[in-house]
Amino acid sequence: MPSTPSWDFIIGMFFAVTIAYGFILQRERILTTLLAVYVGIVVSQVWSGTLFQFVNGDKTVFGQFFVRSDASPQTIQVILFLITIGIMSTKSGLGSTRARAGLMSPIELFGYSFLTAALILSTILSFLPEASRTGIIEHSQLASKVMGYQIWWVILPVVLMLVTGGRRRSDPYVE
Repeated sequence: MPSTPSWDFIIGMFFAVTIAYGFILQRERILTTLLAVYVGIVVSQVWSGTLFQFVNGDKTVFGQFFVRSDASPQTIQVILFLITIGIMSTKSGLGSTRARAGLMSPIELFGYSFLTAALILSTILSFLPEASRTGIIEHSQLASKVMGYQIWWVILPVVLMLVTGGRRRSDPYVE
């Protein structure tokens, strides 16, 4: 009988992949991704209602074009959030400085990567309908921790940027 992975396993793997991503791509790319998450939060909060109306056929573009779908507002919000992160991370050009300027201590890389993963997960969980979110939290200790500290996942990356950004100016490799 095939077994399904637990929510704790899925969340743990997401953290592991995001942390590995941070170590592989270094400072500029993980910071670009972190900033893309903040942009994704704003875009999904501002545009998800309008996009939901368009996808449901309640709103048209140029008075003629509309889409009819059964997507929920939460689905639209999550998809818009993830698409924004993907586009901003890959196409923004923010992380395109010299590779040598991207050297960062492993502790800082781990911190940025961990906080990015936590911010993404807490945001996605907050977009879910209350019943779904409650069900996941009841079955996952990690999900309950992620949601329990949600405000910290929003604040701590900014604090880390302020703390580590000041000493970057004295980095001999940065021109």
